[in-house]
This record gives sequence, structure tokens and C-alpha cells, in this order.
Amino acid sequence: MAGGHRRQSVIEPKHDARMPCARHERTPNAEPPIGVVRTLTLREALGNSIRARTFRAWLFGAFAAASLVIAGVGILGLTAMSTARRTRELGVRRALGANRRTLVLMLLREQSVAVVTGLAFGGLAGAWAVGYLASLAYRFSVYDARIWSAAMATVLATAVLGTLLPAVRASHADPADALRQE
Repeated sequence: MAGGHRRQSVIEPKHDARMPCARHERTPNAEPPIGVVRTLTLREALGNSIRARTFRAWLFGAFAAASLVIAGVGILGLTAMSTARRTRELGVRRALGANRRTLVLMLLREQSVAVVTGLAFGGLAGAWAVGYLASLAYRFSVYDARIWSAAMATVLATAVLGTLLPAVRASHADPADALRQE
């Protein structure tokens, strides 16, 4: 091996892909004679060439999933806190005659506007930024609608859940306690 380079010979077998075969031919003018160092099937050679890209794609996918979970927890905490802060207001509304269902729907509507606005701006920023990662994608498109829809649906479901649980709890607040606190 001249210069420390490994030479590989890829042979595409005609019959059985598991049985590598090598043809040794020597060109009369070749100095030094070139021999086969290692034989690979075409499938093995392709697997070796894309292994690093596949690993990077899985690594980016893992980081994307982790960031989605972290964002979901942040949204859950933010919507739960903003709903819980309005417990007194909801108690007063209940004392004035609002039913629980109306209060829960009001809170869901208000939080959904903020979340959908955030999804729109986040989707635009993501579509712009994902162009830089397109070269790392293997066997999928970075603009795949299913991936984008799943991520946005996860964020939206987390926000709805983060609003719904505290809203139901706050709608059960005793109106008399809310009036005493004011």
C-alpha cells in the first residue's frame, strides 16, 4: 500500500451477492503491481459509504425529538401558569353566572390564538433554517409534510392539554372564595 491508502475493490457479482469474488488482473505497465486488498459486495460498499450520513441523520433526529419534548414541556408550563393565574377571575365569572363549559372554552380559545401564532412564526423560521440541513437528510425530504404536521400537531396538542387541565381545575373554583379574595 503506497502512501498509507487502502485500496478496495468492489465487485458486483452476477449470481450470489453473499459470495464476493475477485478477479486478479495485472496490467503489464503498472508499477508496482496492483492487487486486491479487500473485496466488498456492492451492498457492503454502499452501506460503508452512507454509514456516517445515516448516523448524523439519526443524531439530528434524536436532537429534534429532544427539542420537541423540551418545547412541549415549556408550552405546557407556560399555558398552565397563565391559566392558573386567572383562577380568581374565573371564580368571579362563575359568581356572575358563567357556566364551567363557557369558561373552559374561553381559555382554550385565548391560548389557541397564541399557540397558532407561535406555530405560524416557528414554521416559517423552521422552513427557512431547514434549508441548511437538507444536505444531511438521507432517504427523506426535510420538507416532508408528514414530519412538519406531526411536529405541529404535537405542539398544538401539548398546548391544548396544558390549557385544558388547569382550566377545568380553575372552573371548579368556589365563587365565594374568589369574591372574598378580591
